[in-house]
Amino acid sequence: MPSRGQKHLNPQTGRTRRILQRVLLFVLLVVFCLSAYFLWSELHRKDASEKAYDALSRSVRTEHSRPVVLPPVMVDGETPAPEAETPAPPAFTMDFDALLAENEDTVGWLTVPAADIDYPIVQGETNDTYLNDSFWHVTDWIGVPFVDSRIKADFLQPNTIIYGHAITKGAMFTKLTQLKDPAVVEQHPFIYLYTPDGLVRIYRIYGTHTAEAVSMSFWTDYQSTADFEDYLAHCKSVQDYDTGITASPSDRILTLVTCEDDRAYRFVVQARLVYEMEASEAPLPQ
Repeated sequence: MPSRGQKHLNPQTGRTRRILQRVLLFVLLVVFCLSAYFLWSELHRKDASEKAYDALSRSVRTEHSRPVVLPPVMVDGETPAPEAETPAPPAFTMDFDALLAENEDTVGWLTVPAADIDYPIVQGETNDTYLNDSFWHVTDWIGVPFVDSRIKADFLQPNTIIYGHAITKGAMFTKLTQLKDPAVVEQHPFIYLYTPDGLVRIYRIYGTHTAEAVSMSFWTDYQSTADFEDYLAHCKSVQDYDTGITASPSDRILTLVTCEDDRAYRFVVQARLVYEMEASEAPLPQ
């Protein structure tokens, strides 16, 4: 008999409690295993995708050993920076016939040394086309960088916007956020864009900022020079730091965009076109 004040334990209640505990433990174990599997699967797919893009880069790039001579005048007519500040390693060309055979939506090849970016660039019918589609039209959560579908992808527009995912372990546009540090931009200030017309366009980074997903930072409908001037003024007003370089309405700029940690925000890198030349004369970024 239980003593006074001691609760009487119902054997059935104790058995039910133990069963529930075991069921809960089993459910937690299943959730843990599934989470671990999906994480491994994502990392495995990411590594496989990165290897595929690395192999593509090697197969379409031809390096040249002759020295590089940059044009004597920049695109905007300014005097080039001192020799020590301009890139001068070997040249290379891209085989766009091979790239277009793989994907007819190819519009260029983008290299950003400051962020370890070296990928083909495409343009889909909409901005959703390549969100989860690889360069080879295989469903892939890391996607492929793409030009905003609202813009003609000839890189002659006032502003060309290119989007890329920020994903686990630094692939695609993830490392763009390293450019929040002005020292990184100072060390690697150039962005290189190779295009099927045989040209390479060299852009100099002049600003970075964070914007909401719906923002004037992604405005593309410039009805007049004044509209573009307003756009540039907006972006300058929210820049993270002053690089000493500005963009004017007569410039052509490149805007690279990726997600921030909070998916409601985007990190933006902007660069001004400074050189445009035949790809065979172009410097190999380093």
